[in-house]
Amino acid sequence: MLLFDDETLKEVGRFAVQFSVLDDLISALAALVLECGEFETAQSLTAGLTTGRKLELMSDVCKSLAKRYPLMQHKELLKQLGEAKKLVDDRNTVIHGSLTIDRHECLVAQSRKGTVALTPDKLSAMVRRIERTTHGLATEYLEFMDAIHRAREAASKKRTAPLSRR
Repeated sequence: MLLFDDETLKEVGRFAVQFSVLDDLISALAALVLECGEFETAQSLTAGLTTGRKLELMSDVCKSLAKRYPLMQHKELLKQLGEAKKLVDDRNTVIHGSLTIDRHECLVAQSRKGTVALTPDKLSAMVRRIERTTHGLATEYLEFMDAIHRAREAASKKRTAPLSRR
């Protein structure tokens, strides 16, 4: 008996490929958020971290920056980081979970973090979630860092303004 039909195998492959794209983005953003002068140095600081830990690091740094420069943009970025974390849990379930067949004769992957039905429709929906999260994470990160840049410029101008203008 074959556990996976061709359509399900295709969707598992699409899921793995799309998650890999998200994982690469998370790795790059985790290094960028550190704002090191050399990108290679920042990459080496985050290289040994799991994807989940990179997301936690990004969340911590973004909260710290948002506190330093009172910004509301970080809420949308934190939302995208949370979505990415959920996808990490789903990915771990799909890739590392135990395969079982439920009472509806559906193949499912189970782990401590959850259960994922391994049907082409469910996997395809997860691929779309990954695509939306990848796009949303990149967009929100860029908008957040742009706001940080503007806040830093404003603070710098304030510090260097002549005394008569203060």
